[in-house]
Amino acid sequence: MSWRLLSRRVEEIAAGLNAFGVTAGDRVSLLVPPSADLTAVLYACVRLGAVVVVADAGLGVGGLTRAVRGRRPTSSSGPYPGSSPRGCSDGPGDACP
Repeated sequence: MSWRLLSRRVEEIAAGLNAFGVTAGDRVSLLVPPSADLTAVLYACVRLGAVVVVADAGLGVGGLTRAVRGRRPTSSSGPYPGSSPRGCSDGPGDACP
């Protein structure tokens, strides 16, 4: 991925997150596997002033649940079901209260 492509991708993702209501100070849980996409989503969150909470699927369901509950994200983002912006949860697969 070139720097130009990364910059464009960060802009697109930031615009999408902002359209979902993500703003400065929001805690966004990233359920994104290590990849160029993770880098782009991370930078998009930083660009918006959101606080990033990276959750690693390698933690398993129990570990992910503890990680997410401990950080109380206001949003989540990732390629998995239920991980779209504003689809935050108390644990994997749960909806926001």
